[in-house]
Amino acid sequence: PISLTGIFVQDLLLPVNVSNLHWIIAAVGIDHGSVHEKQVLIATIDSFNEERAEVVQILEGWLLREAAKANIRARLERRRVVSPRQSNNWDCGVCTLVAIEAMARNPEGAVEVVRRGGSMESWYATRDVEELRARLFREAMLEVHK
Repeated sequence: PISLTGIFVQDLLLPVNVSNLHWIIAAVGIDHGSVHEKQVLIATIDSFNEERAEVVQILEGWLLREAAKANIRARLERRRVVSPRQSNNWDCGVCTLVAIEAMARNPEGAVEVVRRGGSMESWYATRDVEELRARLFREAMLEVHK
């Protein structure tokens, strides 16, 4: 389990499944200023570029409960992050993986886009999603035929 103080000392990227139909990323940026007061920025990164208010509301409730347990005053703010749009109705999981990979390759940029809001549209392309899907398929087939 995540320690209570651990939630408020590092930024988080959380893959989220929405209604068993769609994968997105919930990103939480933590202002590391004061021990007992934190500005918490919440963004969803969705390959359909929908705001996903229901996910943010659940995440806000969880963060506020954990902040209260840790005696931290959390000031929550929402940010909008636009990502490349998926080209079909079935690649949301692969898009989520590609977005996380892109953020891992550019952690400073990832923190900045979550803190300020903005766009990740130039971070990866449809071909990156197609290449990862093909690679995952090949690896799965190799596992099946071992």
